[in-house]
Amino acid sequence: MYCFVQERISDCQHNIIQMEATKDETENFELEGLMSQVSTLEESKYLIEKLYNAMIAQSIAQVQTEINVDTLDAKVHQVRNYC
Repeated sequence: MYCFVQERISDCQHNIIQMEATKDETENFELEGLMSQVSTLEESKYLIEKLYNAMIAQSIAQVQTEINVDTLDAKVHQVRNYC
């Protein structure tokens, strides 16, 4: 049972890392295309506001993910000590 749980956790961590890497590449490409289309001050202000809000949301999501990973690590540690 322990090996199965550990394997599932490892798989989840690997999938999260892959999703984050793919997401970063896609976001960079989209941002470059978007920046080339900005032509007015109003568009620039709007874009900066949206990017700022996205940055805050990403930061919150990152902290939540780190908390979840810490919680899973604690559970793994508990399971290891139990067996």
